[in-house]
Amino acid sequence: YYVRLTVTVKPQERVFYVGGCVRRPDRYVFAGEITLLGAIRVAGDFTEFAKRTEVTVTRADGTTLKVDCKKAIKNPRLDVPIFPGDSVHVPQRIWW
Repeated sequence: YYVRLTVTVKPQERVFYVGGCVRRPDRYVFAGEITLLGAIRVAGDFTEFAKRTEVTVTRADGTTLKVDCKKAIKNPRLDVPIFPGDSVHVPQRIWW
């Protein structure tokens, strides 16, 4: 029998992932509301090789979205929200 018992419950860390052609690809702690362009800014912004017109957002449930970030900059309604567990991938442009 235990007379004194201390239990520590640690909540699972809520994160999102940003990868591909960004300056600092990594996982980031979800601290509140953030959009796709905000998540890319947190990751150091696009590199000069990024294909900004076909950024992929993969939701935690597996659904995917293709976002044209050039259009989202001009029209904030196209800037989709990012949720915990989401992954953002910025592809590389093809250079010839």
